[in-house]
Amino acid sequence: MKFLSVVLALSCFAHATVVATLGAKDGLVMAADGMALSQQANPSHRILSIKEASLPKIAICGGRFVCGMAGQNPLHINKSGRKVEYEFEHWVSTLAGGTHATSPLEFSNLIQKQARITFREMNFFLRTEPYWNGNYAPDSLVRFQVIGYSGETPQVCFIDLKVDKSIHRLIYSHPECITPQWKSASPTTFVLYPLSMPEDMEKALSAGTLQAHRFSELQPKTIASAATLLSDAPPALHNIVGTAAALIQVTDEFSPDKAGGETIVGVVRKGVLPTVFKFSKF
Repeated sequence: MKFLSVVLALSCFAHATVVATLGAKDGLVMAADGMALSQQANPSHRILSIKEASLPKIAICGGRFVCGMAGQNPLHINKSGRKVEYEFEHWVSTLAGGTHATSPLEFSNLIQKQARITFREMNFFLRTEPYWNGNYAPDSLVRFQVIGYSGETPQVCFIDLKVDKSIHRLIYSHPECITPQWKSASPTTFVLYPLSMPEDMEKALSAGTLQAHRFSELQPKTIASAATLLSDAPPALHNIVGTAAALIQVTDEFSPDKAGGETIVGVVRKGVLPTVFKFSKF
């Protein structure tokens, strides 16, 4: 299964770019860049891509989980008496019933339920906005990722709001959840769960590439920074957090047209409240 980036575009077409989770035995780590790409039509109807600082793509949700998104953020449409209002960080952190969810799956079900309310007018815009019949129209409106624990068991969940272009409707797929499993007993072993991942991030994990060389230079610095930011965490988790940050920063350097800005990391550990923080650039 491959989870790719998604885009929404109406008068301004904004992409959230890089979001991925590393699952390890000491915790779950989600990382994102801080850039959005806006595609705008100029008077001659050419599509122009503009880089800009994004609103947060990662947020604490339900008090015990970390959520991430790929897609439009924010979304404010008010036309012909129809309206859609959505801003990820506020929307996901104030989800009705969110603090009562006991697992990422339960919280993902709440996301799907609230999405049906928030985006209920979206079908109108899918029918009436010419963009959705164009080459830039995405196959999904927005995708979410929720990480955390169900009791003692780690869980990574995905929710996809798909666009059925043939009938101009949103399709609310059921949440899909994965329990990370590791072949190695090492606490620094991780499994990568991308929500939106340019090719350069994958190359950073492939021996012999320029991206891998740069990753090897950055990783000791980001691990040291993680040890300062999470002083009470085990050293193996410092390694995972630093690895996640280094992967984002390598992607920023090698894919400046797709990633950039601040590096944001969210961490969930068993028995510890989640944290989200910014990483310095190296």
